[in-house]
Amino acid sequence: MASVSGRRTQRTLPVSWEMGDIVFEARFALDDEGHLERWNGWLVPYFTREEVDRYGDYVQSLDAEESELAWIEWDQDVLVVHHPENAGVGEYAIERIVPVDGLYPLGDGWTWQLVESAL
Repeated sequence: MASVSGRRTQRTLPVSWEMGDIVFEARFALDDEGHLERWNGWLVPYFTREEVDRYGDYVQSLDAEESELAWIEWDQDVLVVHHPENAGVGEYAIERIVPVDGLYPLGDGWTWQLVESAL
């Protein structure tokens, strides 16, 4: 994945997650044409550790019916994401995300959207 700070331009924008009305602050790398980075059509935001922790707190606050959501833990500076929906699929059940310039890309498997007021 390309470095966010190594890109010529980056933007910080509010994003929401498909499952709720909580808003996170994210940074986006822009490609050479000024478009936000995407994976499979969805935005690929980069988050500070503090924002990742907010996501973790949010998931833990949900009721058991929504417990199929990925939950996180830390291994020093490495973000460890547990994907319950992939349990039994080996390497896809646990994802280790190394920070990129101190930021954590959370795009693969999540569907993020820009908050309307940011458009």
